[in-house]
Amino acid sequence: MPSSYTLNNGIELIATGEQSGTWGDTTNVNLSLIDTSLDGQVTVSLTSAGTSGSPNTLPINDGSASNGRNRMVIFSDSSDLGATAYVQLTPNDAEKIVYVRNNLSGSRSLILFQGTYNASNDYEIPSGTTAIVYFNGAGSGAVAANVFNNAYFDSLRLGSVSVTAILDEDNMASDSPTALATQQSIKAYVDNNVTAQDLDFAGDTGTGAVDLDSQTFTVAGTANEVETAASGQTVTIGLPSDVTIGNDLTVTNDLTVSNDAGVTGNTTLSGTLGVTGNTTLSTLDVTGAAGVDGDFDVATNKFTVASASGNTTVGGTLGVTGNTTLSGTLGVTGATTLSSSLGVTGAATLSSTLGVTGDTTMSTFTASGDGTFSGTGQVQVPAGTTGERSGSPANGMLRYNTSNAQFEGYAAGAWGNIGGGAEAGGAIVVNNDVASQSYTIASGENGFSVGPMTVSSGVSVTVSTGQRWVVI
Repeated sequence: MPSSYTLNNGIELIATGEQSGTWGDTTNVNLSLIDTSLDGQVTVSLTSAGTSGSPNTLPINDGSASNGRNRMVIFSDSSDLGATAYVQLTPNDAEKIVYVRNNLSGSRSLILFQGTYNASNDYEIPSGTTAIVYFNGAGSGAVAANVFNNAYFDSLRLGSVSVTAILDEDNMASDSPTALATQQSIKAYVDNNVTAQDLDFAGDTGTGAVDLDSQTFTVAGTANEVETAASGQTVTIGLPSDVTIGNDLTVTNDLTVSNDAGVTGNTTLSGTLGVTGNTTLSTLDVTGAAGVDGDFDVATNKFTVASASGNTTVGGTLGVTGNTTLSGTLGVTGATTLSSSLGVTGAATLSSTLGVTGDTTMSTFTASGDGTFSGTGQVQVPAGTTGERSGSPANGMLRYNTSNAQFEGYAAGAWGNIGGGAEAGGAIVVNNDVASQSYTIASGENGFSVGPMTVSSGVSVTVSTGQRWVVI
């Protein structure tokens, strides 16, 4: 009579009178299989995830070693399988309890089943966890489940605390150190208590409160002054593109404005003011540098720059409708139009056009372009005695000599009278009767004087060959 095998672990049962002389070997194999079933541990490395219709197998073979007989089975892989792994215990009529550890990489779950696959009869073990799984051996409808499903414990020790109960208690009245609360109880408790809470807040002036259960806390900006924007858990507070300041603005460091700035009050800056757009100010007080790249318009009031503040340079157009007084240096590289008086006590250097409709007073005037004077008024040139002439004269200088009541100019290394000094309504041309400065009548030139004439000591009059000096 042949041997038979136990249902759950495939242990060989020797028939009566069989295996004479070899039954001891079979018994030893059986004892080894029983030992594996009781405390055996095996690691199964999966090479593919399998599917519900074509799963990996965990077999229990009759009378021989097999992975499914072990008490502890650890599932691993050499690399991520790319999907949830499926494993079927065979045969489907074996009743078995197995400790299963999911060590699959890639956070892949492990699905165990025994009979024909049915999602309601399988058991899923998340990655990195261990479960005690029983297979009920019910054939094609066999079920795999956790041994501790619906388990009852007198207490559960977690660390140094023993948990004896899980309470469904909405008001948390028992205050037990050994009980846990259900999710429903926690939600009810929080809802009941948060509803009664307010958020109190205070501003520079005034206070307020927000009911956290039914109201929204709003951070509001002010038109053209402050704007706010909310996203997720963040509130951003900033300035809008156009900012209006209705009172004084005090800046203790650099202020750079890349668009129009309009201020109706006083503006005081102790640092640098840089403006690339239009700027309209009632009063501007700057103790540092002020750089203007665009138009700079001064209306009816005066524009005064003290010498202690340094030089004033305008790179664009300067339009002033009031008086302008500068005690430093005026440098203009663009067109400048003044509709009232301009007074400069320092040097004035112009590389472009300066237009002034009022009086203009300058101690030194330098222009690299042409000078045009319009209107029906007059231009007053510097005046002084002969002794007050420049110690370093340059060709092209023009002045009025008060010693001899003559306009004079410097050319070819000498001062000379400028014509147009006729008296008696233009009837009499007057010349000095003393030659007090050396002079050379150059080739191609002649001269005449009304005598008598006296040549001062140390002074010479040189007449070039072929030229004449006639004294009448």
